[in-house]
Amino acid sequence: DFRRKQINTLVREIHDAVKAKKKRFGISVSGNNQYNYDSIYADVSYWMEEGLIDYLIPQIYWGFENPVRPYMPTTDEWIGIVGEHDTELYVGLAAYKSGAADGYAGDAAQEWVDNHDILKRQIDYALEQGCKGYAFFRYYSLFDPEASEAVREEIQHLQE
Repeated sequence: DFRRKQINTLVREIHDAVKAKKKRFGISVSGNNQYNYDSIYADVSYWMEEGLIDYLIPQIYWGFENPVRPYMPTTDEWIGIVGEHDTELYVGLAAYKSGAADGYAGDAAQEWVDNHDILKRQIDYALEQGCKGYAFFRYYSLFDPEASEAVREEIQHLQE
């Protein structure tokens, strides 16, 4: 509770400084909200209730087939968390996983290797569900001159 209170104070002070400059303020958090609350003491619900953030970008870095945190139910969970709050929801997506095995995905480890349209499908789903947009982690991953064929195919799907 002490740590959570300290984080909330930090978020409030940053919010106030950003708002004094008449700018928007948002935070990117782990896609696992229980982890946010229990392990890194980020009380996302409190921030929204208090109006401390304009937008939220949960890092939903899992594929559709991930056995622990599959993309669609995780995105739906975040839509529910944001709920009626006046906070915009953007999804954080794992561009860096395109064409790479996901060692944390168990039986679904090859999903990002075998499918080259995951980011496009994730974007489409998020937008269909009412999310305001998306952000890529390691944006450079999509423009690395040494990118694999799988990444180039993913980029083609994003451009469609």
